Amino acid sequence: MTATSWGPKNEPEFADGDAPDVALNPKQAAAYAGKVGNRRVGTTAERNAAAGKDLWVGLLWGDTTDGNDYKYTSGGWITTYENGAWVTPTLAAGWDNEGSNPIQYKRRNGLVSFRGRASSSGANMTAFTLQAGFRPDIPGGMANVYGIDATGYARVNIPASGAVTMLTTGVLNYVSLSHVLLLTP
Repeated sequence: MTATSWGPKNEPEFADGDAPDVALNPKQAAAYAGKVGNRRVGTTAERNAAAGKDLWVGLLWGDTTDGNDYKYTSGGWITTYENGAWVTPTLAAGWDNEGSNPIQYKRRNGLVSFRGRASSSGANMTAFTLQAGFRPDIPGGMANVYGIDATGYARVNIPASGAVTMLTTGVLNYVSLSHVLLLTP
């Protein structure tokens, strides 16, 4: 039995008059089984190339290239689950990463998390700037985080510009950004 047409989700359709046949085309059955349901898994290139009957509003896509999940809408693909990679920023002059625990950040579902430690040779210095897409959406304001070590304390300011500035009481042994979370748009 061979499909006589294909439905809106590219599923095989059989004419009403066809008698049941155990000799179903296995290639067609296997192709449909791989697409059945509303979720597909593939690369970013495959997702971007999907068209016609392979693409419908509500289709979910697990992207093996970037690790994110997407949903197709009438306006195109939207991210439903984001799991970005860790970014290691270039620290400004006067800042150094602490050994094997460098400052890093990543975005997951609109939440930027930080890890790592850095030390400074001065006070009140911008350590690095967050990339666009990782910055807080706080009109006229900023996110503030407080850290402390044996020699003093620091307030970490992160304004909408993304400049991560450590306001300190002086030279610190280190500032830890581990477990710092920042909500982004």
